[in-house]
Amino acid sequence: MKLVVALCLFAALGFAATLNAQELVQPAPALSPEDVVRTQLRALQKNDVPAQDSGIRQVWEFAHPVNRRMTGPFDRFAEMLKGPLYQALIDHSLHDVKLLGQTTNAASFDVDVTTASGLVLRYRWDVERAFGGGLDGSWMTVSVSIATSQGREI
Repeated sequence: MKLVVALCLFAALGFAATLNAQELVQPAPALSPEDVVRTQLRALQKNDVPAQDSGIRQVWEFAHPVNRRMTGPFDRFAEMLKGPLYQALIDHSLHDVKLLGQTTNAASFDVDVTTASGLVLRYRWDVERAFGGGLDGSWMTVSVSIATSQGREI
């Protein structure tokens, strides 16, 4: 009986992990640069929904291969996002995305984030098209700057 319960629990956990992976938006050429940035911000806004750190996992999905080489593996990437330089992105209340410029293969945005405590911070979010590895033409994040305070609270 204990074996049956253990097998059922194992199967349920495996199904939940698969379900969570399937809920992530995958990079695709049809997504615009702004779609990619907004998808990541919405995920970080509700970081632990539907599972712990699922927002960070979503951001990782859109990390450009060059970015992954510098910040990965995932556990190290997650630690970086939870650290003092980027933690304000996690569970923020509002965000506003403004296109600064775009070329055929690169785009830059100013992203104003209102933290849970009401502080407004600005990040520079840069995305580029990825080529190779099945990602041909997909927009992915190459860098996010350290935040600058916008000197106001909401």
